[in-house]
Amino acid sequence: MPTLAAKPSLGDLAVVLCLVATPLVFGGRGAHGLLTFETTSLFAAAIVFVTAAWRGERVRLHVLDGLAALLIGVVTLQLVPLPAEWIAALSPHQSELLPAWGDATTKLPAWDRLSLSPWITRRHLGQFCCGLLLYLAMRHRAQQPAALSRLAWVLGVFGPALSAFALAQYLVGNGRYYFLYDSPFLDTNNGAKGPFVNTNHFGGFAVLTIPATLWLVLNGRSDDAAARPRSRSRSGSAGGFGSTNKGTPETLLPSCSRGQVVAAGGLVLTLSAIAMSWSRAAMIGAGLAVMGYLLLHRRGGQKLGPILVVTLVCGAGLLLSLTVAGERVESQLQENVQSLATTDIEKLDSTQGRRAIWAVTIDGIRQFPLVGTGLGSHRTVYQHFWQGPNNNRVYSHVENGPLQFALECGLVASGVLLLGILVVMGSAVRRLRQTGSSTDRGLAAVPLVMLGTHLVHCLSDFVWHAPGCMVVVAAAAAVVTARRPQGEASDDSTPALPAEPTGGLALSGRLLAGGTLGLVATVAALSLPTSMQQVAAERPWHQYVRLVGEEAATIPNRAELQLQTIQATTAASPLCPDYLSREARTLMFAFENAQGESGQLELAGLRDAVRAGGFGETTQIREWLMKDGVAGENLRLLAAARERARRAIEQSPLMPAMYVILARTNFLDEASPDPAVDRPWFDQAVACAPDEAASQFELGRELMRTGQLDDALEAWRVAFHHDYRYQKQITMLLATTVPADQLIDLFDPDWGALTRMRSIYALYQRPESEATIVRRLGVLWEERAATEAGLTAMHCYRRAYNCYFEVGQYEQCERAARAAIEAAPNSFESRHLLGTFLIHQQRYDEATPHLDWCLRQKPHNANLQKQAARCTQLADLARRSPPTSDGVRPAAATFGATSPASGGVTPADVMAPAAGSTNGAAFGPPLR
Repeated sequence: MPTLAAKPSLGDLAVVLCLVATPLVFGGRGAHGLLTFETTSLFAAAIVFVTAAWRGERVRLHVLDGLAALLIGVVTLQLVPLPAEWIAALSPHQSELLPAWGDATTKLPAWDRLSLSPWITRRHLGQFCCGLLLYLAMRHRAQQPAALSRLAWVLGVFGPALSAFALAQYLVGNGRYYFLYDSPFLDTNNGAKGPFVNTNHFGGFAVLTIPATLWLVLNGRSDDAAARPRSRSRSGSAGGFGSTNKGTPETLLPSCSRGQVVAAGGLVLTLSAIAMSWSRAAMIGAGLAVMGYLLLHRRGGQKLGPILVVTLVCGAGLLLSLTVAGERVESQLQENVQSLATTDIEKLDSTQGRRAIWAVTIDGIRQFPLVGTGLGSHRTVYQHFWQGPNNNRVYSHVENGPLQFALECGLVASGVLLLGILVVMGSAVRRLRQTGSSTDRGLAAVPLVMLGTHLVHCLSDFVWHAPGCMVVVAAAAAVVTARRPQGEASDDSTPALPAEPTGGLALSGRLLAGGTLGLVATVAALSLPTSMQQVAAERPWHQYVRLVGEEAATIPNRAELQLQTIQATTAASPLCPDYLSREARTLMFAFENAQGESGQLELAGLRDAVRAGGFGETTQIREWLMKDGVAGENLRLLAAARERARRAIEQSPLMPAMYVILARTNFLDEASPDPAVDRPWFDQAVACAPDEAASQFELGRELMRTGQLDDALEAWRVAFHHDYRYQKQITMLLATTVPADQLIDLFDPDWGALTRMRSIYALYQRPESEATIVRRLGVLWEERAATEAGLTAMHCYRRAYNCYFEVGQYEQCERAARAAIEAAPNSFESRHLLGTFLIHQQRYDEATPHLDWCLRQKPHNANLQKQAARCTQLADLARRSPPTSDGVRPAAATFGATSPASGGVTPADVMAPAAGSTNGAAFGPPLR
């Protein structure tokens, strides 16, 4: 195996600590992971540059430093208060998102920052600075000989080790991280992920380590060959993939050491872990990493034999590991591989989640093209551009790194980032071209392949916010952009003192150390206190999340415990907008419960009473509300909720729910008798997210209170179509006074909404409206069937038949039943459906052929035999007997009087689906 010629220094160990510790603590995500990343980065930077100052080393600056300074300047510009003219010029669309800010009615000051999530932007800026400091420290240490081989050694060993742990945790684990930690949000049962919170992020990290592992596999004999001559024996070289027996060219299949065998096993573990992460992006990246490295290695002069042997061994080991893992693993992997092989976007993105969020992000980029919406602001900004139903999902990030960066930082910063990427990739290519021997070329290909596969992965996922991946990327960028020592022949050569720079800009070690320490202090002020607060808040926050879950519904004093835990969370992290918003909503819930338990007025009643009370000042309002029987001590809950909501929007102004709370509690600070004084708050909530159902529902209720019926129904129409949870509430509010046909004309509900509407009208005992809904359901099922084919269309027609049969529309029933046969002529269910319907209509001659056809399909079905035989008897009897004066043949009376005891069949026997038929209970004629 390759050996390390230089003893690592304390700075090298500090850098390695960051490389290893960050992925191990949840991949650098979460409160503890981010704190680990920041502290280890700052520690490594401080050690490296203090050591440089002590030794008087000189450091050359790089063009990337200037580009990073430009990015920091853009993000800083997003945070500093700016004049209104600057805001209008740089971000003209911002006024449409924040109409209530600067309005005299709301008394909110004009928003004076470009970032729409300043708290999050400040935190992300601190993390970026930590990463920059780590990169600078790595680049300085990478100027030493053997730096690249040392990095390859660390990643080549750490990657397979972490992959082995990820496989063990997934295959034999208990769903807990490290077999001990139980997260309230995630578990380890959805794929191999190791300590990472996301399988895609783990897959991205594992892909980054593949080139280093391949280097260990393919270059294991280089140092041994240079140090000593090969020994010849009749048995050939021991322990190798190939032998040196007579007739086998030694140059084609050289022997391999035990270290190479171990490295090959580690590569198998890494590939297996990537496969079992179920990340298709990681699978693509793994394929590109292996093929790209082998191609570059081959072009460097390496013989083809070892490459082929390594490929075959790794492939066989991967297949063996998957076979041992079980059939489910194989089937899941086969499904993912097939979807990748088809390159069909419908299969790759079956839920259309990626395409939807990409389209939303592109809309946001068009509206904020210059400087973006603020680093890290995507989570709140995208909701303004979201169109369509609310699927109860929160897109914490765009599944595309460049798109998210363009939205958050603008096209100017994106251009700077693109230039930086080109500089790094150009440096990697140039380093590869300048390398001499095949061994050195194989080593120089490691960072190039790492950076290339990472860029590909970023196009389908936002792994940039996973510090566990980014520390590895920063290390690869550092080694390719570092100044190589003069006279260095190889990264594995004997260490030599770095040569003095002969040109370009250089700084003394003391000056650099002073500037670095100043930057460290700035970063510490920006990021470390917030991260420590988040760590302190994590425990009560997790307790709160568990109390909110459905499984905690039976806990005594649950509501009180929820309030206590969320208050402890915000006390630990008092500026986090997510925690503040949760506390505001919990306080509102606590207030409403307290008012209900004490039999006092609800919030809406208090608000109406204040508006009609003629109070002149807010102090009079508070005094009245503090009286017993009005609100009393419960008022403190309401006031606290308003204060938390106000603090939340100061840190993140695009939070619709907070504006609704401020609107509903506005009477505490506004003595005007005009109820329209609260309207700007509702308008602001809708402006944040026009298609959010909750805001539109609350706006509709407000408009209904003020007598603006048409506008209220328009707002409710939006809420009705975008969230099924509000369909029920709106229907319950209108069902007592509005007939179902008017509601259908107003909202044009789909079949799911109609089903929910039907249950509500049935609850209110409105049978005429219920029948109207059922008829409409039948029409919708027929319309849907017309767009389908085969069995799917047949089942839709059967559902339409059920609806029509229920309301007695027998002509439509027959049409649907015959259409079901046309859609699936060889279906037992469709034939039996029409046969039983014709029996119900006493058309026995027409029913008999269909039942006989069904009997031929299932000749041993006893119920079907009775049904067919009885239908034939009734048909014969009907043909022999003339109709009575009322038009009813005697056969009908005989049919109705038949009892099971007499050996015949009852109407229920004829109407019921034959035993053994599929979906019979769902699609057969309903029984009363």
